[in-house]
Amino acid sequence: SSNLSFQRVYSHYCFARSVFNRVRELRPDLIYGSTPPNFLVKYLAKYKKRFPRTKLIYEIGDLWPETLPLSDKIKKLAAPALGVWRRLRDNYIDKGDGLICECQLFRDVIGKHAKIRNSQTIYLCKEDQWSDAFTPKEVEDILNFAYVGSINNIIDIDLIVNFLSAVKQKRKVHFDIIGGGENAESLIQLCDKANIDYQDHGIIYDEKAKCDILGKCQFAFNIMKTSVVVGATMKSLEYFHSGLILINNITSDTVEIIDRYDCGYNLQSIGVEEAVKRVVDLTKEEIYKKQKASRQVFTDLFDERVITNQFTQYIEKICAKF
Repeated sequence: SSNLSFQRVYSHYCFARSVFNRVRELRPDLIYGSTPPNFLVKYLAKYKKRFPRTKLIYEIGDLWPETLPLSDKIKKLAAPALGVWRRLRDNYIDKGDGLICECQLFRDVIGKHAKIRNSQTIYLCKEDQWSDAFTPKEVEDILNFAYVGSINNIIDIDLIVNFLSAVKQKRKVHFDIIGGGENAESLIQLCDKANIDYQDHGIIYDEKAKCDILGKCQFAFNIMKTSVVVGATMKSLEYFHSGLILINNITSDTVEIIDRYDCGYNLQSIGVEEAVKRVVDLTKEEIYKKQKASRQVFTDLFDERVITNQFTQYIEKICAKF
């Protein structure tokens, strides 16, 4: 029930130990260890030591403890314990035959403390199920913004509402919210207080229904608190898939992508005030161009077919070294 507790860490230990016992029974030729938990890195390395001919590939889908939304005070007090937790990953990650990271930022962070080899960044992907339905949105007098995903304690809901309020001073805005979480009600209350025109759609699992909503938008918020260590988000896949212009404060990979394709605004680079001004001043033609560029990001980098090809080539390369 909390980000950091003895029960949670102990459950990771029990899981990793169970995995170790299970693979000893299975004796596989290839193990693909998707982490965290960090205990899994240690126990799979332990298995690899006993059975060196087994190919072992680690996947880093998140960084623990780096990405935990803890205050600076708690991080300082818990530094010794967090260091032990981190070293469960860093001290054993080089025992694998390969390493796949969800984003380049994760490779860079791990590389500061650990030896890594045969590493490659392979992004998350999404099936292009409704590609025929994509068309850049016509802009009349309203700018339509979207947010998709968990609304939890790592999302900067104040920044989202403040941005909308600033745009609202110059242009009419509408805000579509898809998702839920412990801070969902707080986001709604802030929108009400700021007189933001919004629609709360709740959690939507139907892909077509979700695409229909996003198809009416031009912009999307890719916003988290600055303490979060992540280079790419799952919600950005939804945004690029629907050709939305990103209002972004995620670092590293996403900053580079937005700069390269000119498909959004990096708040950490130009600031909130300047980003608001640029959004307000956009013409129909400029919005159309940026939306097409956003859609191109998905086609080039996040389409399931592209990622499956990268993944297949990587696995074949590692397994060819028997």
